[in-house]
Amino acid sequence: VTPTAIMTTVPYSGAQNSAISDNTLYTVIGYVENDRVNVGEYTVNLALTDTVNYEWADGVSTTKLVVEKATPALSDPTIQGWTYGTYNAVTNAPGATVSNITGNGIIQYSFWNGETEIPDLEGLYPGTYTLRATVADCDNYAGAETETTFNVLKISVSIPSVTLSSNTYTGSAITATVPASDYYDVISSEEYVNVGKYYITLTLNDAELYMWDGDETESAEMQLEFEIAKAETTAGVTISGWTFGNTANAPTFTGVNYGAPITYKYTGTTFADATYDSDVVPTDAGIYE
Repeated sequence: VTPTAIMTTVPYSGAQNSAISDNTLYTVIGYVENDRVNVGEYTVNLALTDTVNYEWADGVSTTKLVVEKATPALSDPTIQGWTYGTYNAVTNAPGATVSNITGNGIIQYSFWNGETEIPDLEGLYPGTYTLRATVADCDNYAGAETETTFNVLKISVSIPSVTLSSNTYTGSAITATVPASDYYDVISSEEYVNVGKYYITLTLNDAELYMWDGDETESAEMQLEFEIAKAETTAGVTISGWTFGNTANAPTFTGVNYGAPITYKYTGTTFADATYDSDVVPTDAGIYE
């Protein structure tokens, strides 16, 4: 029988390695190298337990103990996104954990926009970016890298309200105003007269940095709708009576009509007991209204 000593491979652990042990065919009589901690190949001397019936298949009585690089267990990194202009190095600091590594587990963080590395997070424009966590390859450890994405959000701009000089028709021009803002411009506004629905158009000054509150389309423009309602008119009239045969007195309108045309109607009873109902001024003596 010709036994073969099998080369043994173990990962780096930071401790002295003696992974090859005795078996029924041979015993370990010693290691050539005293320090078997770091990554490398180490020679192991072996002795057959029965030299009468066995010999080494390859004619040698040594084998190798191989210490390979250990692989760190690196977690996915975490980071809290922010709204443009509010980055804080403490609040928005990246984090990750690493295990199965001793002494060399320094995690390096980098930030990427596609394939371009971002040198400074201050003033970073809204968008989706990548955070990478890296443990560098070194003598006893293989490198490791994980990543995640994070968002820088646009500033949310509240949609303003329209203020009208009058909500109802007045017969004159009605002015519609919108509060001034550094975030947007009013690109269409005018004086309005008649009853109806109207729109004022606003546009964001920088659609890359700002968005309208609640607008998932992220359109730069926003239309504000408002309405001028019908006005309520009031009727009122006075007239002085006159003597039969004299010139009729004209009625005087005392209500509010906002420029609408006015018509008059006369009803009553003549002294001859005839009923009168017409928009023509009566000429017979009687009582009218």
